[in-house]
Amino acid sequence: MLDHFSQGRDQDLGSGVRSGMHLPARAAFLVASLSLSAGRAEAQRAGDRPSCAGDLEPVLASSVPPAWLPSEEGEGPCAGGWRDPDVDEPGSESTVVSGRSSEGPFTVTFAGPTGSGRYWEARVTFPSRAGVRGFCFVTSTVGWRHVGGDRPLARRLLALLGSWVRDVDGDGRDELIVPSSVPLSPGASLLDHAMTATVFQRVADRFVLDARGTLALRRQIGRAYRERAASTDHPPARDDRDHFRQAARLLARSCRGGG
Repeated sequence: MLDHFSQGRDQDLGSGVRSGMHLPARAAFLVASLSLSAGRAEAQRAGDRPSCAGDLEPVLASSVPPAWLPSEEGEGPCAGGWRDPDVDEPGSESTVVSGRSSEGPFTVTFAGPTGSGRYWEARVTFPSRAGVRGFCFVTSTVGWRHVGGDRPLARRLLALLGSWVRDVDGDGRDELIVPSSVPLSPGASLLDHAMTATVFQRVADRFVLDARGTLALRRQIGRAYRERAASTDHPPARDDRDHFRQAARLLARSCRGGG
C-alpha cells in the first residue's frame, strides 16, 4: 500500500501511474477549489477549521445503477472503465478493496492519482435486491506533495489513510475512509495543502458521516504531522517542518462538534 498516494511523483515512495480512468473536465474546477461545496471551499480558503465532511456531503446517497453524487460536476451513471470487483483482471488499472459493515459487504474501487491536483476517482458499491447500488466521486490528495518525500511521515499517514476501508473505531465493522486535502491558508497554492480524511459509516443504502470517527482519525493525522515537525533528522535541502506544524494546527481545529 506504500505507493497509493505517491504514484506519479518522482521523489515519492512508489512508482508508476494508475491513470486508467479518465478524469473529466470538472478537474479544472477542482484545481481552483479542491472542494465540491462552495460554502465549505470558501471556509477552507479562509483558513477556517476544515469541514467535518471534507469535500463531500454528510450523507452519500446511493442509486441503481451507481451514479455520480449530486455534489459532483459529473452527472448520471458512473463512467465506464471500472474493474468488475467480481472478476480478477490481471493488470487492471484500478484498485479494489472490500469491507464489511453492519449492513453487509461493500466495495471501493479507486484509481489515481492523476494531474497536478493528484485526483482520484472512486466508486463505492454494494449489493441490494434491486441490483448493485453505489455512487462515484472525485477526491484530491494534493496534500501528499509535502509528505511523499518524507519517508517516516509517509509511512505513518499511509497506515492511517492508504486502505480506504478500515475499522476506525474498533467495533469490528469497516468504515469508508475518504482521503482528501485541505488548504493551509487563504489563497493557498497547490503546494500549501495538507492531507486529511473523512470517515463514513454505511447506514441502510447510504453512507453517513461518522463525525466521531473523523475527529479521531484527523487527530491521529495531526499527531503524525506534529511529531514529525518536532524531529531533527530533516535534510537541509527539504525541511518541511513549518508546513507540518501548520498542518497539525489546522487539523487540531477540525471536525469539532460535527461541523
